[in-house]
Amino acid sequence: MRFVVAGAVFTALVACTGGGSPSSSSSGGACVPGDQKACACAGGTQGVQACKADGSGYEVCGQCGGGTSSSGGISGDTACTDVATAVCTRIAACSNYWLKAAYGDHAACVARARLAFSCPGVFSLDGATATPTQFEACATALQSTTCQDLIVAKWPTACQLAGTRPNGSGCGMAMQCQSGACNTTTASQCGTCAAMPQAGDTCTTDECDGGLTCVNGVCARYGSAGDTCDANHPCNPFLTCRSGTCGTPLAGGATCDPQASQCDAYGASLFCNAQRLCQVIDVVGAGSQCGYAAGATCTAMGTCRNGLCVSAAADGAACDVTNGPQCLWPATCAQGLCHLTDPAGCN
Repeated sequence: MRFVVAGAVFTALVACTGGGSPSSSSSGGACVPGDQKACACAGGTQGVQACKADGSGYEVCGQCGGGTSSSGGISGDTACTDVATAVCTRIAACSNYWLKAAYGDHAACVARARLAFSCPGVFSLDGATATPTQFEACATALQSTTCQDLIVAKWPTACQLAGTRPNGSGCGMAMQCQSGACNTTTASQCGTCAAMPQAGDTCTTDECDGGLTCVNGVCARYGSAGDTCDANHPCNPFLTCRSGTCGTPLAGGATCDPQASQCDAYGASLFCNAQRLCQVIDVVGAGSQCGYAAGATCTAMGTCRNGLCVSAAADGAACDVTNGPQCLWPATCAQGLCHLTDPAGCN
């Protein structure tokens, strides 16, 4: 089990974009075969709808319940909710700014994390060996995970769940692969099991191992306090690079450089304002003023366009990675639509 938690690469303040309208390109049908979107099951639980094979629309809401663990009688649905709740509770404790900017609130975070884990269908997914009991163990381990580890996807050992598919096999999520890594592309959604890129290995996006990030095409380790830093050696997002050394970010009211990300964005929701002082960032909803001058960023992956927040696109809706709207994580914008991959269709 490993994913890059949404918001981990947020800058201190989302700047306003220029004009432009969302992309209207699509695959030509009502949806792309194999895509998923969240839906409400009878009884109030969350399920998944899959796009029909002919792309004419979505199937009825399914995957409304999980299997049962062979040890302990823990239901898959309960285990899914518990691990998603553990992730989001730690995010909220680490950074209220992170929670609001990436998800909006705790409940929305839990719902999206369940989708990222392909819950509860992951327990019957070909190639995956994870059990509800293992998910519960991960949930417990996450409670003591540090904020600096969580934000760079450095998961506890109990959460590093691998599968049975060897390198070169098709995959839809990392838990299907022996290596714990499923390399995907935005265009195809499905990916290929491959060795987990380590420090110094080549990369394209965020496929590096936990604790690493892709910088200029190379996996680089995030620096801890006291480590040297520069453009190719970034500090952990909870730290800042000053005079070539990773250290504690500036507190509210401190003098700062607007170009250097010196203020405590994640820990204290601060950015460097036009007066060169660290100021609290407001996280605002659709239609509200946003951007550098307003001292505000948009909630739940919203886009700041022409000084006003535009809500993120729903699953299956039109998106535009340049001008917005963005997709709600873990959906990705491909062919002008927000897609949720169904790992069961990736072989």
